[in-house]
Amino acid sequence: MSNKRSMFGLAGIMGVSLLAGCASGGLEENSPYDQVEGNYAGVLPCADCSGIKTRLMIDNENDVSGKFTMKSTYLGKSQGNEPMITKGQVMVLNDAGPNQYPVVYQLTGQDGTTVYNLLPLSNGNLQILSRDYTKIQSNMDLTLKRVD
Repeated sequence: MSNKRSMFGLAGIMGVSLLAGCASGGLEENSPYDQVEGNYAGVLPCADCSGIKTRLMIDNENDVSGKFTMKSTYLGKSQGNEPMITKGQVMVLNDAGPNQYPVVYQLTGQDGTTVYNLLPLSNGNLQILSRDYTKIQSNMDLTLKRVD
């Protein structure tokens, strides 16, 4: 009988330990860089061509920073159809802009200039915001869709 009690006691202790591990962060929440990591694609508007075919790859470096590579190809131009490659860092901005979006991902090129401000959407896509972190009023599609 004491063996049964000790087995039940041991099982109870293990169960409580497992629950305590979960409560204390055993199931950690992903960092913002983990959440945005992936591949995105879309055709963005262009003033002097039929669109900019864009492929964006975002990598999580170490849970506190991210990097990106973006390939942009101008469509409908007779010259310069080679992809332009832009690389840089991904910054997470909290409570950004006048709408205080909880999270905005800012792509910053290697020269320190802002490439895009991106608002994560509930479907996993990224919407391009203006330089002042507001939604751009346009009939054109300003989203990069998750492709992985």
